[in-house]
Amino acid sequence: MHIENCFPIGFENNDETEGSSISKIEKSIVQTILSQKHWGEEIPLSWYKFEAFLSKEKEENKILSPQELFKRFQSNVENYISPNIDEMEQVDILQFFHEIGRILFFQEDNLRDYVILDVQWFVDAFKHVITDCNHMPVVNRPREWDEFNSTGVLHHTVLEEIWRYADCRGILKYKDVILPYMQRLGLLVIGEESHLIPSVTKREYKEEMSMLSTTDQKTLILYFSFDFLPLFVYHRLVVSCFSFKDWLPLQDGYKCIYKNVSEFKYEHHYIVLGVFKEDIYLQIYRPNMQNAVLNKNVTLKVRQTVEDELEKLSNSYHRKIKFETGFYCMTKENSDRCFIPESEMRILTSEICPHHESRPNHTIISKEYMWPWDKTVQKPAP
Repeated sequence: MHIENCFPIGFENNDETEGSSISKIEKSIVQTILSQKHWGEEIPLSWYKFEAFLSKEKEENKILSPQELFKRFQSNVENYISPNIDEMEQVDILQFFHEIGRILFFQEDNLRDYVILDVQWFVDAFKHVITDCNHMPVVNRPREWDEFNSTGVLHHTVLEEIWRYADCRGILKYKDVILPYMQRLGLLVIGEESHLIPSVTKREYKEEMSMLSTTDQKTLILYFSFDFLPLFVYHRLVVSCFSFKDWLPLQDGYKCIYKNVSEFKYEHHYIVLGVFKEDIYLQIYRPNMQNAVLNKNVTLKVRQTVEDELEKLSNSYHRKIKFETGFYCMTKENSDRCFIPESEMRILTSEICPHHESRPNHTIISKEYMWPWDKTVQKPAP
């Protein structure tokens, strides 16, 4: 449902008003369905029969290889229509049913060898992991459980106990297939002895405990401001960071993945990614060391990497999710801080803040904000 379609009900003792809201909800649902990409699209008869086949097959098999799946499909006399479906059409069929939410399939290395037939079964498997209140009584490893509940670090043994107790219809049998799919969808980061689920961690980030607070080699904060930001977009971004070339998480006993902030390093630069209300923000710094200065080539590359990933995540989540890059004229602690889009900051000629023109001792020097993030802007002189 589009986020702008909001229909309050139940607030008035007025049957006519409530009935009107329900009618509007029904119409909105129909309009949303009709606007879907594949609605009204004609498909071959064999594809239609494949959908009916999936509904029955997933009760018996949760995961199959594409080869086995189509072998079983065509061995059924009811489904026989034409000679064997070639491999290219098989991929088209799988991608189509993936896009409409009937299966999970990615034509990518390490994923294309299996198809998840029962999406709800897959969702339930992850739901059991993050619904923590149900698990503590059955986990026989309280220390590892407490660690997971606090840091998001999930040891193999704890995961297996959770799934064994939940009886997820054979999920343990397919663990090595399921986990790469969960990582691909931004749910977790696979590790050798344990996995990381960023959405679970409850550790608070304390800037005063970070070298960010002691260095003068740091950018001002670049914000990616969303009209509507599902928190899951941020968590998926954090998972993606583990796959970026030469990016590594900072370590402080655990990986520096906190509730609303994550820290990485790349090319001797430290990267802070955080989420605050409807914004995801980026800051880059270098610890106070001899001759350590910010390298603009690095800051530009990091910015581009993050922005490209946010574009991809935004497009995959909801077509209406949009963001704008820019800056705030004050720190997040200020209740009257105001957002200045990057496009406006770029052409700002006066040092007077456009949002607080009468406020004394409050200036905006656009180059100080822009120079690490824009290749056309030079660093201001000290």
